[in-house]
Amino acid sequence: MQNTADKQSATFNSRNETSFVFVFQVSLCTPSENTPTESLARLVSMVFQWFHSTAYMMDDEVGSLVEKLKPQFVTKWLKTVCDVRFDVMVMCLLPKPMEFARVRIIYLKVP
Repeated sequence: MQNTADKQSATFNSRNETSFVFVFQVSLCTPSENTPTESLARLVSMVFQWFHSTAYMMDDEVGSLVEKLKPQFVTKWLKTVCDVRFDVMVMCLLPKPMEFARVRIIYLKVP
């Protein structure tokens, strides 16, 4: 029983930390007209991927916390990107985006 509880706790902590690290990372990059296109496109693509992957999270404490973080931080950040660099938003939403705007995520697995 203890081993199962430890695994659930590790999974909970990993999901929680991943969400906060992501929001922290996005909040550090304030988009402007001078932000390099490739860097901003990579971040925007990662945000879209994160939105997609968190849409399927379990409806537990971490899942509801992530859903609260989306409108507080991430959607505001995306709105800023759209206002400042609309071209990057369009580039990332194309069916076949530029190579640098494609997301390659390595998912962490909790043992």
